[in-house]
Amino acid sequence: MRDGLSLFTLILFLPVCGLAKEPWQPVTPEEMAGTKSSLEPDAAAEALVLNIDINDENWPHTRHLERYIRYKIYDPEKAARIMRLSEQIPSYDGILLREVEFKARLHLPDGTVRNFGAESVHERDMVKQGTTGTTDSFWRRLLTNEGWIVKEKFLAVGGAVPGSILEYSVIVDEHRNERTMFHVLQFDSIPVRQVTYRQKLPFDKTFWVHALYGLNTAHLEVSADASGQTLTAKARDLGSLSDEPFSGPLTDRAVTLADCYILRTLTTYKETRHETRKFTADEPWAPIATLEYWWASDHIDPTVKVTKTAAELTQGAGSDLEKARRIHDFVQRLHQQFIHAPASTAPASGRPVKMDDVLDLAKAHPTQLGNMDFVWLAISLFRAAGLQAEQLMLPDRGMVLFSRKLVSPAFLPTRCVAIHVGDAWHFSMPDQKNPLAFDELPWQAEGLGGLLALDQKQEFIDVPFSAAEKSAVRRTGDFHLDASGTLMGEGAVVYGGHEGQIFRAKLAGQTKEARFATLQHDLTGEFEGAEVEVTDLRQMDDVYEPLEVRFKLNWPGFGVVTDQRMIFRAFVFRSNSRPPFASTERRNALVFPFRHRELDLYTIALPAGYEPEAKEAPPSYPGPTLSYQIDLGLDRKRMVLHVSRDFSAGVILASPQNYPSIKNWFDAVTLSDQHSLVLVQTPGEAQPAKSATVP
Repeated sequence: MRDGLSLFTLILFLPVCGLAKEPWQPVTPEEMAGTKSSLEPDAAAEALVLNIDINDENWPHTRHLERYIRYKIYDPEKAARIMRLSEQIPSYDGILLREVEFKARLHLPDGTVRNFGAESVHERDMVKQGTTGTTDSFWRRLLTNEGWIVKEKFLAVGGAVPGSILEYSVIVDEHRNERTMFHVLQFDSIPVRQVTYRQKLPFDKTFWVHALYGLNTAHLEVSADASGQTLTAKARDLGSLSDEPFSGPLTDRAVTLADCYILRTLTTYKETRHETRKFTADEPWAPIATLEYWWASDHIDPTVKVTKTAAELTQGAGSDLEKARRIHDFVQRLHQQFIHAPASTAPASGRPVKMDDVLDLAKAHPTQLGNMDFVWLAISLFRAAGLQAEQLMLPDRGMVLFSRKLVSPAFLPTRCVAIHVGDAWHFSMPDQKNPLAFDELPWQAEGLGGLLALDQKQEFIDVPFSAAEKSAVRRTGDFHLDASGTLMGEGAVVYGGHEGQIFRAKLAGQTKEARFATLQHDLTGEFEGAEVEVTDLRQMDDVYEPLEVRFKLNWPGFGVVTDQRMIFRAFVFRSNSRPPFASTERRNALVFPFRHRELDLYTIALPAGYEPEAKEAPPSYPGPTLSYQIDLGLDRKRMVLHVSRDFSAGVILASPQNYPSIKNWFDAVTLSDQHSLVLVQTPGEAQPAKSATVP
């Protein structure tokens, strides 16, 4: 596939040293004598020194890195994860794209020094020709061509005791063009005393501009030498990272350096442009938009065949939106054929694929095609149908929260089509592994806007968050509670919007039996102690309809029977719910992936000879952003309990200062969800009455 390697490399917990032949640095008596961290006294270990040294003088052909880190270990058992060092080593057709050398040295309090060299380094296959290794690794998703092999190279250190000092040295030679690297300078549960980052920039600056951005930089100082050829960043006394629920991407909460190379010129096949006009200070993104426009223009081509296809697809359409949807669906079906086609060993030509060849997929070699060819085909068809369509650059909220102050295409890694109809923009992303409906985007691409690929112009457009109603999970059921306390019946769970995207991705590629087994496992966890049988899965392949799972339930012991009473929880689907936030304090901002809604509507037929005991119903907590409303109604004539629970969360981002109130709200909701009803035996049959709310 011509898409090639990913634009990003994320460097986690792997620092780098200066370009000295001997990597080790002197260990002082004060360091050996330390008994606890001066930054966080309860820490199991701390990083005394973290050095990162990068030599990019010959970039983009090669990059040389030397990494050095020195740990002080206070509790070896709790610090076990730092005793293992790991790197991934990709190769293609026997050519190494990354070479790595490891060393480690362990200083014990009694003065013993143990060295760990090549004899302690091991390798294992992670991905081999896209067929072996883990099922969802980064490399498996990235590398699907024949000839790819990815190995893990690792070193494990043993024998550490309290008071030990552990040093690591890693030398890395990169033989691939990585445009962006994120260097995370903080660790989970381990504070860092001192960080030094040094980078030598390329001699040749003809085609690339370099930018070094600091994220969360309150502790970071960045400088350059007089020539501007060497950059240095320093930081001291960095606290450890907290692993808190809903914390967002690591780059949003850790001190991070984003090392970016930005293309400044582009040679196209249609014509060559060496430079753009001079842009004003308030147009920093215009050069990036322009280069993106030139790149896309090299491929987008409303040929005679494309124009004819667009006319056939849109014939009889009642509106421009209907035209756009038909084209989106057509290109998406074509892309699905492409990604499921047998692999080809034909060499790529290196030239842009013609849109006619993408249309005639059977004649095109898969190695010559990439996902972007289908984005460009969609734009060609939209324009041939008379619609305004532009390539759109989008952020990825799962990787880093976008800011327009960070001017680099690295922060806008996702591509889609923006179609302007009426007075609004609509979106098409037909090149995804898991299909999306027209005007639907992954949650990671929502909410932070997007940059249009326009010539000599900077224009951002809004990309709104989808409404909570769109990503609703609806749970329904008709259940019966017998005198033994067993709950039986049938139910359904319907997943819409992003919730449906997540489940479709989870079930994609599985057989029917495997899908049912996956769903049954999930539901059994929701109804702990129950027997669950999945009976049907609907709309799996129709992305315009919510995904529906139907099931049968047999739950012995759901109701606890005592002398003349039965106690059970009214909210069947929430019997095992737990508060999402345990800690009373919070360090990180709250970041929720998307707005969503939960709507439970079901009935429970009560056992004969029982009726509800007088008791207060649990409270509701309605609100404009966080809302929770419940209703319990009893049809006394049929002795059927009607349960309604409507939960809606519209918050995406909240500061730690707002955490106490949000935590209290979720705690209150969880308490209401655990509400129990008590049934009492009646001496005779209950008299018919109108439906009433349970008191």
